[in-house]
Amino acid sequence: MSSDKSRWIAITNNYLGVVAIISVGIDVSKNSSTICILKPFGEVVKPPYEIKHTRNSMKQLVEMLSSYQEEVRVVLEATPNTINSSVDNAFTIALTDQGIAYRYIKNTANARTCLSL
Repeated sequence: MSSDKSRWIAITNNYLGVVAIISVGIDVSKNSSTICILKPFGEVVKPPYEIKHTRNSMKQLVEMLSSYQEEVRVVLEATPNTINSSVDNAFTIALTDQGIAYRYIKNTANARTCLSL
């Protein structure tokens, strides 16, 4: 992103009183998850990428999210089969341990409500 655009976003956020929030979307699947990280106004922090469900990769993800200075909010999209699974529990325990707020959306129809959070 150009420094002019970054400067414009910072000035606009300050003027509008927008709190800088890091938004993290996690599409939870059985063997891996797709992660995307954004700032307000669609500024891409980290484009979509996939992680395997290993202890090390989840630990690295949570450590990275904890390193941001801004408030971090996570949305987990999961099917009924993955909610309350060992993968789901590993994510929520790791996020809770670091004090990172998260919410679930259970299907694509509910995904639209994510925009209002």
